[in-house]
Amino acid sequence: MEYRDKGLRYPLGYWKMSEEDRKKASNGCGAAGWKVDVVPDTIWGLDISKACDIHDVAYHIGRTISDKNSGDFDFHYNLKELIRRNSNWFTRKLRNARAYWYYKVVAEFGESAFLVGKDGINV
Repeated sequence: MEYRDKGLRYPLGYWKMSEEDRKKASNGCGAAGWKVDVVPDTIWGLDISKACDIHDVAYHIGRTISDKNSGDFDFHYNLKELIRRNSNWFTRKLRNARAYWYYKVVAEFGESAFLVGKDGINV
């Protein structure tokens, strides 16, 4: 993990990539290539696309299952940080509950997305 940019967590190597390459590796929230965007880039009105884009890059540059798990943990941390900064007491509770759901989905079901284009990784 690397820290830069107002307390958000970034994967090692994020800042070594060009902005263009980071944009190619990220697509906001949800799986790339879906015909319908079923995962919103907002949680109760709060834009969380930055956390999703950082998570996409973590999956893109990660090489081990440990990298995947770190990316998932940092994703949850970044969601909570964005919520902490941009919520009142009421919306914070609602948004944190939804953020946990986003985290659980990628932690439990994100392995196939992480493994795209990677050969020889033992699960």
